[in-house]
Amino acid sequence: MPGVRGENGTEAALRWLETPRGRLLLRRQREQLLDVLPHLYGYRLLQIGDWGLDRKLLESSATLCHWVLGRGGQADVLMDGESLPVCSRCLDAVILPHSLELASSPHRLLREVDRVLCDHGHVVILGFNPYTPWWLWSRVARRGRAGEMARHRRCYALGRVRDWLDLLDFELVRMTRFGVGFPYASATRVRDEGGSFWRQLPAALSQSYLIVARKRVVPLTPVRPAWRRPGVAPLPGGVPEPTPRVGCASVQPARRAA
Repeated sequence: MPGVRGENGTEAALRWLETPRGRLLLRRQREQLLDVLPHLYGYRLLQIGDWGLDRKLLESSATLCHWVLGRGGQADVLMDGESLPVCSRCLDAVILPHSLELASSPHRLLREVDRVLCDHGHVVILGFNPYTPWWLWSRVARRGRAGEMARHRRCYALGRVRDWLDLLDFELVRMTRFGVGFPYASATRVRDEGGSFWRQLPAALSQSYLIVARKRVVPLTPVRPAWRRPGVAPLPGGVPEPTPRVGCASVQPARRAA
């Protein structure tokens, strides 16, 4: 990721994924992605970040080619941590599995994603909810593997990431909240939430979220001339030519001698 905070954040996350809570959350993230990836069509898909997703999960998408971009390990493409080594407008889908949390400038990372995506391309974002009791306790106590992971990450709320996508003119396709442990909440579509405050509270305190957004393309419609608009008859003889003038007086033809 551009400007990553350090490789210790990735190593701490991989160690936390070995815990029971980490394995359960990873399994539910895979379930969410398996519901999304088959609907992403195109030629090229890129995952940015060294998260614990296996390669078979990427192959479930409808794209032909898949790559993982990171700083080592199982990555197919290595990067220097400053910019994406990818040409502009060459990808059909990008997956950011908790990648914004390690980026020193998440806005720059999203701008780079906007640059490399083709028209109507999709970005899939996984993130931690910073307002859950589990995450707040991990930040304060900093004990165990969860505390070690929280020490190297800065999480962003779903609404904040949504505002960033709006500024880049992305169209939100799907938003889902899910989590493990207490407070437990099964996968819930944010747009389908309804009912009382107590029914919405478990979803708001869910541990993780998933966002799917599509790059919006505004068509450039040329302004049609008035004589070609529907319902307007064209002028007879075509467009009139301008009359040549010298100063403010028109040019008069010379008179013949009698």
